[in-house]
Amino acid sequence: MIEELRVSPTQVDAIKVSNAHRLPRRISAVNSENANNSENVGSSSDNQKYSPIVVKLASMKDKHSLLKLAPDARKMKVNITRHIPMAMQAQRKTLLKTASRLYNQGKKIQWKVVGSEYCLYANNERVVA
Repeated sequence: MIEELRVSPTQVDAIKVSNAHRLPRRISAVNSENANNSENVGSSSDNQKYSPIVVKLASMKDKHSLLKLAPDARKMKVNITRHIPMAMQAQRKTLLKTASRLYNQGKKIQWKVVGSEYCLYANNERVVA
């Protein structure tokens, strides 16, 4: 953020991050990328696609300040978005009915990212759809 987006170090230090981690690459995405790169033998490292980083922020103020950087980030070939990857959204959608039913039964519901999977936990036990 400091080097490429030219954000001052004091602003970066003021952002409170609760949790941040890089999602592992999905095997299907890596295979399709390798097939595309075989045609481009001399591709540079600038064309590489990196795994997304999921960041949970402590306050909405910090979230809005990061989202304001999105237009400048696109110029640097970086994408800042408020959404989780589409594959994880699909996983969450399939678990929503189960989560609603368990919540109505009085169980404590938690959503967690484990590896590249979006998981549902009820009373600290993983629920499989």
